[in-house]
Amino acid sequence: MGKKIFGIYLAKLDAPNSEAHARLELPASPWELHDAMDKVQLQENEELYLEIDDYYGFEYLAPHLMELDASLNELNDLAGRLAVLDETEQEAFDGLLRLEIQRKVESNGSILTMQDLRTLAVSAGADCCHVVGATSDAELGRFYAENGFMEELDGLSDDVFEMLDFGKIGKALRTGENGTFTRSGYVVKHSELVTAPPCAKELPEKPEYLFRLTLGLHPDLEDDRTVTLELPASAEALREVPPGRRTPGTARRSRRCGRTSLPCRCPRPLHGCQSASAAAERRPAPPEAYPGSVRWGPAPPGPGKSFGCCGRTFPFPA
Repeated sequence: MGKKIFGIYLAKLDAPNSEAHARLELPASPWELHDAMDKVQLQENEELYLEIDDYYGFEYLAPHLMELDASLNELNDLAGRLAVLDETEQEAFDGLLRLEIQRKVESNGSILTMQDLRTLAVSAGADCCHVVGATSDAELGRFYAENGFMEELDGLSDDVFEMLDFGKIGKALRTGENGTFTRSGYVVKHSELVTAPPCAKELPEKPEYLFRLTLGLHPDLEDDRTVTLELPASAEALREVPPGRRTPGTARRSRRCGRTSLPCRCPRPLHGCQSASAAAERRPAPPEAYPGSVRWGPAPPGPGKSFGCCGRTFPFPA
């Protein structure tokens, strides 16, 4: 799903080194989350062991996330919000985080919560602060002085201007407007934070289908003759698919049957996906633009058949 934010390891809390584990890059699609949890094979009354073993460019979040009892869904939501930030917005997030920590320390507040982090990520992309490419008081003071932010310095000659104590100017401005330095810039908030919407601790409900396809005549896959099919499907549901959309060979040569896919519970590309029985003629093609996307060959077999994917076998319903 694009930019990687966290790399995580999932297992059972009482057996973190067992074979029933999963590694996952966040942000991930809901179906990738369910696929990872299926690998962990968590049973009722068992607890999940979740470890972040890679922070990529957000290592400074490690001490804060370690203190939180964040769920997989909450962590994935935070990763998704951080993944859409550009370089300047990431600096804004870093600065807003430092300012929030400072505010909590000065007010004897509690530790940062997951809701705090998600709100800071939303606010960083909502233009509620200024980011300046200055990493010291001297650089900050010179930036303000050279760019017309201090009217009292207008009219000074170049020689007199260079005699100014930019470090002292920068420190006075930084403390006056309650700004902070980050690793590569300066951030000052100019409006209120934007509160992130609530996020459930539980994962989204697992879909009943494994694959969801759209079938139609290529290239008009968006017209009113397109149908959606969820697999595994009953024989009755397969019969309801118009004949010209069941297999490529039944459509006119100039308008062959096209198949695209929607997010599904099998998140990995189906290279080598094949039936565990007589359906070996199925021919998977490379996935679309995102994980959980597949291309599918002929219609699935009838009742009693099964197919293999990602090292597992799935039966088709009767």
